[in-house]
Amino acid sequence: MKSKTVAALAVFAALLITAVAGVAMTPATPAAAPGVTTLAGSPGTVGTVNATGTAARFNDARGVAVDANGNAYVADTNSSTIRKITPTGVVTTLAGTPGVIGHADGPPATFNYPEGITRDAAGNIYVADTQNNMIRKITPAGAVTTVAGQLGVGGFGGYVDGSTAVAMFKHPRGIVLDAAGNIYVGDSGNDAVRKITPAGVVSTLAGGLTVFNNPRGIAVDDGGDVYVADFNNHRIARVTAAGVVSTFAGSTTGVAGSADGTGTAALFSNPDGVVRDSSGNIYVADSGNNTIRRMAAGGAVVTTYAGAAGVPGSADGILTAARFNDPRGLGVDTAGNVYIADRGNSTIRKTVATVITITATAGPNGTITPAGAIGVASGGSITFTITPNAGYARATVLVGGVNNTAAVTSGTYTFTNVTVNQTISATFETNAPVITVPAITGTYAQNASLLVSWTTSAVVSTGEFAVWAQSAGGTWYIGKIVPRNATTAYSTSVTLNVPLGSGYSIIVGYRPNAGSGAWTTLGHSSGTFTVAWGITVPTITGTYAQNASLPVSWTTSAVVSTGEFAVWARLATGSWYIGKIVPRNATTAYSTNVTLNVPLASGYSIAVGYRPTAGSGAWTVFGQSGGTFMVN
Repeated sequence: MKSKTVAALAVFAALLITAVAGVAMTPATPAAAPGVTTLAGSPGTVGTVNATGTAARFNDARGVAVDANGNAYVADTNSSTIRKITPTGVVTTLAGTPGVIGHADGPPATFNYPEGITRDAAGNIYVADTQNNMIRKITPAGAVTTVAGQLGVGGFGGYVDGSTAVAMFKHPRGIVLDAAGNIYVGDSGNDAVRKITPAGVVSTLAGGLTVFNNPRGIAVDDGGDVYVADFNNHRIARVTAAGVVSTFAGSTTGVAGSADGTGTAALFSNPDGVVRDSSGNIYVADSGNNTIRRMAAGGAVVTTYAGAAGVPGSADGILTAARFNDPRGLGVDTAGNVYIADRGNSTIRKTVATVITITATAGPNGTITPAGAIGVASGGSITFTITPNAGYARATVLVGGVNNTAAVTSGTYTFTNVTVNQTISATFETNAPVITVPAITGTYAQNASLLVSWTTSAVVSTGEFAVWAQSAGGTWYIGKIVPRNATTAYSTSVTLNVPLGSGYSIIVGYRPNAGSGAWTTLGHSSGTFTVAWGITVPTITGTYAQNASLPVSWTTSAVVSTGEFAVWARLATGSWYIGKIVPRNATTAYSTNVTLNVPLASGYSIAVGYRPTAGSGAWTVFGQSGGTFMVN
């Protein structure tokens, strides 16, 4: 027998009050510092979904370039596609089909794990199609052609200079154009920097294993000098127009590190992306350090621009508080904002001149997305999605400490024209149905089966129900678990294994998590009923001769101290026969023999009755045998 006390209801009420309590918020404060925001993608969530902002998904994005209108183009490497992001964060697929590998021109075009990407002044996009060993071009109209390169034997490319029709590359990764239309390629598999002229001639500007070791990102200045992220040599190399190579910044002996400094006093760790802005500043995606490094125009003074060396993460915010996870490709817009292909986070990040921090938190039983400290460009917008777990609903949404729950009817809240730091938090409460239990009155035998039914105000998709009998004194019994169904109507039978007494009622409870958790909603039957001791008669079936002796036994749920019993044979049509009186005894077990002096028929059962006064009065308690038998 299972019991619960009325005190459980008080605890339950206290829990509900706690569940919907608000969260104290930090007041909004002004912000005016450069920082990092997430333009598109969600940290750690891989995919190919086209959507807006954090609802979009990328898969190992390694390259990014930006056009004059502020559109970003992404080499989404593991999906073998080229994606486009508008200034408002709307992501689409420009070329390629997610997960489809090939080298077909088109549309429909295919790519093979592209990594590098750049653009020209006319709006054409150029792609280092790494595993195809090719340089591809995408026009503003979406037409894809192959500029140079071939698959090579076994798909491993090759190393051939000459016309674009015969030239070969091996795993090109970095790509950039100069003002004259020359294309420079970080040909990583050949440890070379290659050049493609507008006339279609491919040559080696500089290279060889003794010069480079896996050259990646590449940038070019106004004088024709090329800057190369020499990945495994942990340096930024400079190549003059004449092909002379020197170490511009970083180690000359292949030593990795994170030290800021001038020229060779600075250290890098697997630098990958390189980009130069219109003012001449050079930015480096220092992938092994999870930082963005900067060299101011006119020199090789290296500083850590954003992130913290050796501290991976995904946080937005001011430059020093931002965190990255294996940043790779870089792009820059006309305003000097840097775009980062944050490979390990599957996001595209963007630096802004003024970043606003919005701190988003969610209480138990739900989520807010994005969460944590989120950087937003000053004057920008961002939408948060607030999602309760199954069985729960939004309770409160506080924006800057002010209740804005009514504004979140569709589950989202959007900040627009953000100019100060802000906070948003959400709490959740149980989304339990209203339970209605019909009135239950009368007298029922102890240990008898009682049919209980109830309805819910809505179909529930999670959780379970339980049924209790509550005594007049507040004690709870039974506690039968009932699984949810796909309707609003329920019924079950419970065995009244409870003490004798009056004043009983039925309680039906609901909890949103099957198998665990508090019962969050209760329904209570109206009226009360009485539980009296009961009579149990075993099943009697078969065929018996007319006037034969039939042994009958029964048990009572309690010892009775007064009264007497009687035994009848009862037809299904309603006729009763025999009526043999049996005195009470000092136990709960009884037996007797009755003579079947009854009409020939089928459908008989045995009924045992009790009355509290021997020799007179009504029979107040009955038990009936299961099954039926025949007399012939």
